[in-house]
Amino acid sequence: MDELARWYDFEVRYVGTVPKDKVDATISRKKRVDEVLDLLEMTGLAKFSKSGNTIVVTQTK
Repeated sequence: MDELARWYDFEVRYVGTVPKDKVDATISRKKRVDEVLDLLEMTGLAKFSKSGNTIVVTQTK
């Protein structure tokens, strides 16, 4: 998430515990942040919501 935050210039806030799972993926920087978060949600590890310049990450497990 740190790298995505740098790419798309947003802050990350975690609800509850910070997910420990790691996801490695190759994603084009040309994709919109919403598209990237949708792809990450498909892993079933976390849900993402956007509030202004902040992405809120909620662990699903």
